[in-house]
Amino acid sequence: MAGPLEGEERRLVLNHAIAAANKDGRLGLILYTIPGFPSTPDYLATLELLNESAAVSAIETTIPVTAGFSEHANEVIRQAHMRAASCPQLASMPRPSKPAICVLYQSTSDTVGFESLLVSTLGQFEGLVLEWSEPEAARYTATARKHGVELVQCVGPWMAPEVIQRVMERCADEPLVYLMSAPMAGGKLFSSEELNECIVEAKKHRPTAKVAAGFGIRTGDDVRRLAEIEALDAVIIGTVFIEAMGEGFEAAKALLENVEPALDR
Repeated sequence: MAGPLEGEERRLVLNHAIAAANKDGRLGLILYTIPGFPSTPDYLATLELLNESAAVSAIETTIPVTAGFSEHANEVIRQAHMRAASCPQLASMPRPSKPAICVLYQSTSDTVGFESLLVSTLGQFEGLVLEWSEPEAARYTATARKHGVELVQCVGPWMAPEVIQRVMERCADEPLVYLMSAPMAGGKLFSSEELNECIVEAKKHRPTAKVAAGFGIRTGDDVRRLAEIEALDAVIIGTVFIEAMGEGFEAAKALLENVEPALDR
């Protein structure tokens, strides 16, 4: 990406990045990183690896926190956040050169202010996921859109069709949608049938949506199973990649190499 984009052009980046992977005959791939984890050198080396990988469509990032974790954050994620939050160079970390999605925790939003955060981080990410259950999500969606950031909406197989419809109606055209493919980060994947039904219901209301499955995806075999779901467009790998990053750069590289061939359809 040549530099910061503006307005509608920024909002469409995520959908189009996944579409490019699909056009090449593979699932899109999004990997979750925590700036400063496990150390500044290891994080920067891994970020460079992901920026250069043709298999990676986008990168999930975050603002590390030490408290206020959601029910979706498992112990691996919590510990990595707390370790990263102590990094003295955190404020100067580079943004990914790939399209970026920020996983935002409520404590950060409450402390800084949601709109103030969007203004101060302009150009740092194209999409944002609220890491909490927000009853007034439409208000956040409108504020993010005003600043050219896509608030990525989340759906799950446990949601009733009318709930999925309300979620999808908050999306603009050509959105990226986060499909929670397990009950929590690192959990057991829902069945392919459950996931497919959820995707089909979501796309009924936004046919141009690109749907990325995240939670519970740990191995190349998991990715191959998900690649068989025709309506799915991408996968998001979080907990297991954070675990690999914690073991060092070579472990993170090995995990990426294990997943890459499984993306082919």
